[in-house]
Amino acid sequence: MLLFTLVLGVWLLPKGETLTCYECLPGYSGLCLKIATCPSQNHQCASFRIMSYAGGSKFSDIQTKTCALAQECGEHSLNLGVYKDVITTKCCNSDLCNTQSAPADASKFSPNGKKCFTCEGQTCTKTLNCEGNEDHCISATVNANGNMITTKGCASAQICSASTAAKYKAASGLKLSCCQGDLCNSASRKTLTCLECLPGYSGLCLKIATCPSQNHQCASFRIMSYKGGSKVEDDEAKTCALAQECGEHFLNFGAAKTLITTKCCNSDLCNTQSAPADASKFSPNGKKCFTCEGQTCTKTLNCEGNEDRCVSATSIVDGNTITRKGCASEQMCSASTAAKYKAASGEELSCCQGDLCNSAGRKTLTCLECLPGYSGLCLKIATCPSQNHQCASFRIMSYKGGSKVEDDEAKTCALAQECGEHFLNFGAAKTLITTKCCNSDLCNTQSAPADASKFSPNGKKCFTCEGQTCTKTLNCEGNEDRCVSATSIVDGNTITRKGCASEQMCSASTAAKYKAASGEELSCCQGDLCNSAGRETLTCYECLPGDSEPCKESKKCPSQNHQCGSFRIMSYKGGSKVEDDEAKSCALAQECGEHFLNFGAVKTLITTKCCNSDLCNTQSAPADASKFSPNGKKCFTCEGQTCTKTLNCEGNEDRCVSGTSIVDGNTITRKGCASEQMCSASTAAKYKAVSGEELSCCQGDLCNSAGSTSAGLPLMAVPLISLVLLS
Repeated sequence: MLLFTLVLGVWLLPKGETLTCYECLPGYSGLCLKIATCPSQNHQCASFRIMSYAGGSKFSDIQTKTCALAQECGEHSLNLGVYKDVITTKCCNSDLCNTQSAPADASKFSPNGKKCFTCEGQTCTKTLNCEGNEDHCISATVNANGNMITTKGCASAQICSASTAAKYKAASGLKLSCCQGDLCNSASRKTLTCLECLPGYSGLCLKIATCPSQNHQCASFRIMSYKGGSKVEDDEAKTCALAQECGEHFLNFGAAKTLITTKCCNSDLCNTQSAPADASKFSPNGKKCFTCEGQTCTKTLNCEGNEDRCVSATSIVDGNTITRKGCASEQMCSASTAAKYKAASGEELSCCQGDLCNSAGRKTLTCLECLPGYSGLCLKIATCPSQNHQCASFRIMSYKGGSKVEDDEAKTCALAQECGEHFLNFGAAKTLITTKCCNSDLCNTQSAPADASKFSPNGKKCFTCEGQTCTKTLNCEGNEDRCVSATSIVDGNTITRKGCASEQMCSASTAAKYKAASGEELSCCQGDLCNSAGRETLTCYECLPGDSEPCKESKKCPSQNHQCGSFRIMSYKGGSKVEDDEAKSCALAQECGEHFLNFGAVKTLITTKCCNSDLCNTQSAPADASKFSPNGKKCFTCEGQTCTKTLNCEGNEDRCVSGTSIVDGNTITRKGCASEQMCSASTAAKYKAVSGEELSCCQGDLCNSAGSTSAGLPLMAVPLISLVLLS
């Protein structure tokens, strides 16, 4: 099985400055004469050899040349018992030095004591003795002629790395799932139940939670902070974790360092023990990043261990923007971890790859910007809202019955998570967005890819519809890791579509844009067939804000996407609470949680407690908001009708807002910060109908300037809520 041939093809990364190496695709013949510049100073020149064995005999031997990171050098293997793939990689550190071939035979390794399950046919109960550096168990699934085939065995850590597994899935359709622990890749593996306690809990952890998928393990976390080499904080937590979250992860600012150690296990309630209280002792790894002394960020920091990214972190302290720079592990820079870190600390992380890439002089990019469907050359220019944005070319393609029926292009700024390919798959109808990103001014001249990668089913299943009967099963493909239900009104009738979706398509911002463009409301979930056609519409308590009597009225929710919700609407003036009303009704998932409208001296908060059974919304929503620190975003606010004062946004206030209303014939303007949900089109429309105040939201620091009448497409928004919540 040539499991790595396609993987190495996508290892040919974008160009950058440093070494120049020979680069030839797997299977080239003759001399390798093509030359490529490596993407960073961390890359070396390398010769790869991919060898496949069956029954101990070599039946394939393919060579390739390109740039490689240090962790890719050496030998890495995927061992399925009868079949085994070995990659040997010979690295060197000078221009065009990768002339020699990698070793033609693997080292002779003895069993290392680890055991994993392997398969004979589709029976996967046989035990395999792992060898050499094969320290993980692996399960791999692929669709062959409509049949889901599973293979199991042992693998090296590098094969299981998040980046390699993602490249492999994109290239081949084979989905790899790794775990640590003898026989952890059990054929009968089920969703685990784990202990779950928040950081800082005391005493015994007795709360129990069911993990969201079979890919999760039970885990104990330890979050430790160091200052000047001394430990100043040590908190523990327990919950479920994905394989890439296990191990050690670092955020290193030089004098200050945060370490997360995670101990994972693979049986119910097994996470009783604490994670390690100290990190391994790592030496510098050769990577260098800028760090700060005070607010001067020109000092060089030597990264250590698995710190393979440079990071910049910004926060607001006493009205001042504080910047920290340093090194970070790949997992600390993941979108999910960075979002959690921002919510907990108020610091926004921005990561990059390449020595000293977190330069103090990095600026906000200027990009070409044209709406979907533009024709001719795109000549309009826009400045991105933050240093975290890249320039991007988008392609939005719709397919029906396998044929492309629509193909629109657009150009604008994009966040890292928006780059790549994202899908909305309803079976017979499919929407694909391909996004090509780049990192220099006006670089988004080229179009995004006109076709998607060829993806195989990934093992996930969701319901889809034939007409309005939604009991047919759809095999999800590629990165479609969510099930989705979409509802719209056509000629007075509610139309439902079901299928699979990528994570990015299910994000609140993308779903809101999609609804505004199409009229369809998306509701996503995780877990096979979670978008069940038989799911019932809930009945919930419904009472208006300010009702003094117990809430006894009930209402059938408008769709299966709604939950029951208890709302609390609180208004503050000068820091004192001046209004506190409660309400109950149906709510969409994005309405749950905390949402803010912050005009500085005046602030409105909605807390929403949601639940998923009939008449379950008996309890009140929280009476106070979480304590949030400034998040680094700044918006204009008003003193009287002068709106030039700067307001530091807090918590999840990620939009700037402007509100206008007519009072006694005079136009009144208010400006400030708002949460994304407060800016949703549906909430804004309800608010305007109730209050007469029209608001528009924008993204980017100080974008609600008195003179910025078109800082992008305006989003209608919402302040002081009353009847707004009840449609």
